[in-house]
Amino acid sequence: MQAQGNLAETIWEPDTQDLHPLPSSCMGIFDRLADVFLVLPMRYEDRRTIHRVTDFADGETVFVDARVEKVERRTTGSGRRLTSVYCTDRSGDYFQCTFFQFPPYLQAIITAGRRWVFLGKAKKFGQTWTLAQPLLRSPEEVGSIIPIYRKQGKHSSEAIRKALLDVHRFVPAMAFDSEFPPDDLAALQQLGLPGVREAFRKLHRPEEIDDVTEAQETFR
Repeated sequence: MQAQGNLAETIWEPDTQDLHPLPSSCMGIFDRLADVFLVLPMRYEDRRTIHRVTDFADGETVFVDARVEKVERRTTGSGRRLTSVYCTDRSGDYFQCTFFQFPPYLQAIITAGRRWVFLGKAKKFGQTWTLAQPLLRSPEEVGSIIPIYRKQGKHSSEAIRKALLDVHRFVPAMAFDSEFPPDDLAALQQLGLPGVREAFRKLHRPEEIDDVTEAQETFR
């Protein structure tokens, strides 16, 4: 901590000598610890609830764990290429995903027998529930609240999330605290709010939606 002249009580600067080196996953995204406090999620995806086909409602955003049964590509009368992916949910009920864009990387991973989690809006056509151009999620992410970040250059939301989680995992609480004035840290304790490192965890790896609100109170 450095004081400037007679303004020691009002002017504060972080002690850069105390900063902890960042994990390698931060390379190209964050240059110093202070940078991580400037990044906030755009939104959160609540992936704790898995929908079944029998739960679908027209126009509702659903998050469904499914097995790919068949992939069928066809050309419409107007010459448009469509890809229909026929799936079954955990209960064995069928639904369909329609892709208007099905680039090579999707062709390689959406294949019969593979299991994926699809995120999209449900629409019923006749007796068939359909998700149009759904997003693909890994089954390993089921059961979590996932923050979504704005892409930074070539770095995806997933890469930014990993970097932030590594910061929380490897950087000690003392280094987090060194980025904030002592009076602010004392005020957090008096108000019963989470400390800096815990609030950082709640913001970027929340276990409950209320965690986000508590974290925002700390950094306000």
